Amino acid sequence: MKVIIQIGIKRSGNHGILNLIRKSGIKNYIHMNDLHHFTYANYKYFSEKEPEYKPVNDHNWTGFKGADMVIISLENKCIPEKELEKFHNIPNIHFIVLLRNPFNNAASAYKYFIANQCNSAMILLKYIMTIWKQYANYFLTSDTKYNLIVYDKFYKDKKYRETIFEKLGLKYNEEYLNEINGWGRSFFDLSATNTNNQKIFERWKVFENDKLFIKNVMDDKELHDLWGKICEKFEISENLEKH
Repeated sequence: MKVIIQIGIKRSGNHGILNLIRKSGIKNYIHMNDLHHFTYANYKYFSEKEPEYKPVNDHNWTGFKGADMVIISLENKCIPEKELEKFHNIPNIHFIVLLRNPFNNAASAYKYFIANQCNSAMILLKYIMTIWKQYANYFLTSDTKYNLIVYDKFYKDKKYRETIFEKLGLKYNEEYLNEINGWGRSFFDLSATNTNNQKIFERWKVFENDKLFIKNVMDDKELHDLWGKICEKFEISENLEKH
C-alpha cells in the first residue's frame, strides 16, 4: 500500500496536487481530506478497519484496510514533525509539504473569508500568514526527507511536476493539471472547472487597494524576505508576483 501525507495551507493549491495524485492510475484509494485528530495511534487503529467511507471522507478517520493507496491531507496546521517521525518506518510512505506565494495565498484565503462572511476574516488571515512563515522557514532549513512543493513552480514547470511524481512513485497525467474537481474551487470564479485564464499568479491584485490587506499582508517585510529566499532556493524566475 502506498501512503501519502500532504500538509498545506488552505487556498495554497492543496486540491490541485491531490487531484493529480488521485488521477495517477491507482483506483482503489482512500482519501481522508483535511483530517482532524492526526496521530500515529489513529493511523494504526484504522489500518486494520474496513472502510466506512469511500473513496473520500472529510475531516474524520475511516478504515483503509485493503486499499492500494491512502491519502491523508492536513490543512492549516503547523507541521507536526514529532508525530510525523512516528510514520517514517511505514513502507512506501511519502510526505508532501506545499507552499504558495504568500500574497496570492493570502488573497485567495481573504476572498474565501469574505465570501463566507467571516466576521473574524483578518484574524484568520493573520493566523494563515503565521503558519505560512513556519512553512517557509521549514523549506529553507529542512533536509530532503519530505517532498517540498512550491505551488508557483509546480504550475509553471512541467519537468518539476514530473520529477515530483517520479519521487512519489506515481504516474503523472498532464491532462488533469488544470482540472478543478470538487474541493478547491476558486472563490474568484465558482463556476470555473479548470484553472485556465484564472490568473492564479495575480490574486493579490484584487486587493491591492484594500487597506487592511495592504497593512496585514502586502506591507509585511518578513513575508517579502522569506518569499525572496524561497524563489532563490527553488530557482523560481518570477518578479515575486508582488511588484
